[in-house]
Amino acid sequence: MGQYVIWHGAPGMKVFIDSRYDLAYPPAVVQDYLEFANNMAGGSHTLAAYPHDFVLIERDSPAVKLMDSRRDWRLIYSDDTARLYARANSPAARLEGVPFAGTARPAMFP
Repeated sequence: MGQYVIWHGAPGMKVFIDSRYDLAYPPAVVQDYLEFANNMAGGSHTLAAYPHDFVLIERDSPAVKLMDSRRDWRLIYSDDTARLYARANSPAARLEGVPFAGTARPAMFP
């Protein structure tokens, strides 16, 4: 998902990690990401250790279970492809109509 955000949100958006993880990121960051993405014991550490406002993950990611269990994060959007979470105390989490369920449109990347 990181590369999608970079493509559509640059230069104003920053990502924690993208598909270049094996080339562009320190091994400790990759390990933290894997623990989060696979819903391992260190997943909560990753959420606390890095400053971020949103979490965008694939709908079938093991991390969904972790994110859905967190009271400090709120699902704000979901579709057939992804789930987007915001910090529960953020303006995005308090928007009317949240969480919003959409429909992913077939699209080619980018």
